Amino acid sequence: MRTLFEMDKKDYSRCNHTYTRNSARSIIIRDGRVAMVHSLKYDYYKFPGGGIEEGENPIDAMIRETREEAGLRVVPESVKEYGIVHRIQKSDKDETECFVQDNYYYLCEAADEPIDQDLDEYEAKECYKLEFADPAAAIRKNRSVQESPYNRMGFEREARVLELLQAEGYLKTEEGENEKYVCKIASPEEMNQKWDYEIRLHPGTENWIVWKGEAIEGFLSGRSVPYYGILDGTVICEATAVLCPDIPQVDRTTESHVIELCAFRTIKEYRGKGYFSKLMDFMLKDLKQKGYTKAVVGVEPEEKLNREIYRHWGFTERISTGTETYPDGTVINAEFYGRQL
Repeated sequence: MRTLFEMDKKDYSRCNHTYTRNSARSIIIRDGRVAMVHSLKYDYYKFPGGGIEEGENPIDAMIRETREEAGLRVVPESVKEYGIVHRIQKSDKDETECFVQDNYYYLCEAADEPIDQDLDEYEAKECYKLEFADPAAAIRKNRSVQESPYNRMGFEREARVLELLQAEGYLKTEEGENEKYVCKIASPEEMNQKWDYEIRLHPGTENWIVWKGEAIEGFLSGRSVPYYGILDGTVICEATAVLCPDIPQVDRTTESHVIELCAFRTIKEYRGKGYFSKLMDFMLKDLKQKGYTKAVVGVEPEEKLNREIYRHWGFTERISTGTETYPDGTVINAEFYGRQL
């Protein structure tokens, strides 16, 4: 396998022993985006993969780690060598130890449907999440990590591999290139079409019919604003800002500039690809320009991953707890978190 590049800090002249820990990583590309594991806790990206166990060959390690970290099942027949990154430096934990690592990268394909991740304790604490990331955005993110317990060489290694994939034509070079994706405030006609789609997806329940009427009436009366993400003419994600929310322990007479964000939905095949994040950015900027100063989201207590995603978006202030009753009588618990705009 060819050597892609070397990362040699030359800071190990006083080391008296060596520790070697090689790794294997997958490169899975779909529609110009690359499968990455996103640490929501420290906000960096890494290729799925990890350490090679004793007696394990690099390809088997890559397939195992990709399944565990990302929930992606690599198709063995698709695996092709891409290259090795050689890393050598003084250990972060022992000044007398020289850390040596060969990182094996493989181009491959994976089954369409992901499975559940099987994360180690530290990976679960970091809230590893599979994303098909825009390469340019991932490069910028890794080079701007503000806080983490890890050596920055790891972040830089992944950024440089992404740049090589761009230079060799595997990945696009500009964020959003050739992408006809638009974020906007929905029109009543677009709302009707989207809600009719949801009603067809959920036959036999009155909830969606009632919600459609409430959503359109709320928009027309100025009590809410629907935001849509539209790709090539199709609504693929949405969110709603309720301008006069009924949030427990929020006094509307003194906090009139507070809005609630809700009804987050993304069509399944577009999840984890960054589309909703762009819609969220667009929505928050628009609401700030409208004069609102604080946004609140509600999340069910058992939805820990969603809670961590909201924390990543800045919703860290715990405001209150409450309940919501669906049109069919179902009652759910909710915790409310806020952020300044």
